[in-house]
Amino acid sequence: DYERDYELKPVTNADRTRSMTDEELAEFCIWMCPPGYDEIGACEVAKERCYNCWLDWLKQEAIT
Repeated sequence: DYERDYELKPVTNADRTRSMTDEELAEFCIWMCPPGYDEIGACEVAKERCYNCWLDWLKQEAIT
């Protein structure tokens, strides 16, 4: 039974990451700049700015 099997699976780190809000992901990622933002040196300025860069990047339309 699929439903029973699903309930028995442990939550993985990937599952937890996929369930995060944009704000949670931005907080989680502040140790590095998002793609395309590293040239502005935001991480060298302040972690708050990195958070804002990540939040901005996370809300952008995905490039496929």
